[in-house]
Amino acid sequence: RGKGEAMDIAYETYRRVTFDFPDSVWAKYARGRLADPAFESRVKIENEARERMIESLKESRKKR
Repeated sequence: RGKGEAMDIAYETYRRVTFDFPDSVWAKYARGRLADPAFESRVKIENEARERMIESLKESRKKR
C-alpha cells in the first residue's frame, strides 16, 4: 500500500471512531488527529462534496 492509501484508511478510521463512539477517549484522540495538517486536503475535498450535495438537495426541493 502506498502512503496515500494508508492516509485514506487512517482518515476513514478516525472519522468512523468519532461518529460511532463520540464520547470515548478514542474519539477525542481521533478528533485531534483529524485536525492534523496531513488531512487538510482530504477534509477540504469532503467539505466540497458535502456542499455540492446540499446544493443539489436545495435545487431538487425547488423543483417540487
